[in-house]
Amino acid sequence: MNEIHGKLKYILFAAVPCIFLTLAYFNVLYLTGYNYAELCWEATQIKSPETPKDFRDVMEKAKFNDRTKQCELIANKAMFGRGYVTAGNPDYAVTPELKEIQKYCPNSFNQLPIFGLHYWVVGQLESGDKLTIFDRFLPARFFIERMIDKKWGQCPQIRSKVGIPRLIEQVDGRWVFESECIPCKAEIEAANAQKQALEIDNQKWVFKKK
Repeated sequence: MNEIHGKLKYILFAAVPCIFLTLAYFNVLYLTGYNYAELCWEATQIKSPETPKDFRDVMEKAKFNDRTKQCELIANKAMFGRGYVTAGNPDYAVTPELKEIQKYCPNSFNQLPIFGLHYWVVGQLESGDKLTIFDRFLPARFFIERMIDKKWGQCPQIRSKVGIPRLIEQVDGRWVFESECIPCKAEIEAANAQKQALEIDNQKWVFKKK
């Protein structure tokens, strides 16, 4: 009897990993790298009707919204959950700290698509970045993190060095700083100063025109 129990133990020990890998491969446990690449490539190709005219348009818009939300959610968690931040308009990088972020971190002003980070991920795959055999079984965030680290790997360290806090996810899906971002104040002030300067220039132009 003990011998039978011993054999069953080894069989179960070997079977559990196989079952786990099979479930992962078929996207039962989570979205794998391959599943993400396929799903989100399709999401970037779907055209969302601005004003749905019939039931098919309504379904297509819902499909677009659901896929886009899922793709963006996973990509954001892969980036911000790893300690990354994004740089803004280079014109507003007026301090050494902000210039460091511009140099080492992804730029939301001229590098990342406005439609969502998943568009960048799909673009990287189309540009030559490859999925591996492990991405058939591992969660999608692993291959997204790999691509982000390849391009901006020093960003989290630089962010911490210059005193910018980590981003944390809120219940509604937004990512906000976990504490006050002191270095960010200079960027906001620079943006406001430029806005005021443009308003003054516009007023002068209107006055001259009259």
